[in-house]
Amino acid sequence: MQKKALYLVGVLLAVALSACCTGLPEPVIDGTVVPDIAWDALAPNTSSGDRANWQVTVAEVVTGRDVADEFEGEAWLGCWKGPTPVPNGAIQAGADYWYVEMQPKAATPLPRPTLSPTAPPSIPEPFLRQALFLIDMDGNVVARKLFCVIY
Repeated sequence: MQKKALYLVGVLLAVALSACCTGLPEPVIDGTVVPDIAWDALAPNTSSGDRANWQVTVAEVVTGRDVADEFEGEAWLGCWKGPTPVPNGAIQAGADYWYVEMQPKAATPLPRPTLSPTAPPSIPEPFLRQALFLIDMDGNVVARKLFCVIY
């Protein structure tokens, strides 16, 4: 009789635990992986393909209504290298997103032995000047803007 009672208690406990676990929130990404997600979306459109040439200048959680206007229109402005960026998706006004701004690092002079008064500076990303990304809390890039230098 005790085995049946223990079995019944175990079954009831399992049912109770499964009932309370069905309402778990969806996964939410934290700020440590956001730069990686933004870089993966940006890399195909860079000249160098080198993450060391880029820096994250802003990475913060925003509400869709606060940034929707910034991502209207085309995903790129001007020229770009690589594949055509994916069109921007719908931004939900009440949803939270990670807003990420990336910029190329500044031009650096060439190393001393090859320095020449006529040599141009080493510009890691000569065409892109800024990239903005809107990433949902599941880690999907919802919208982007790539700003290019037009010579």
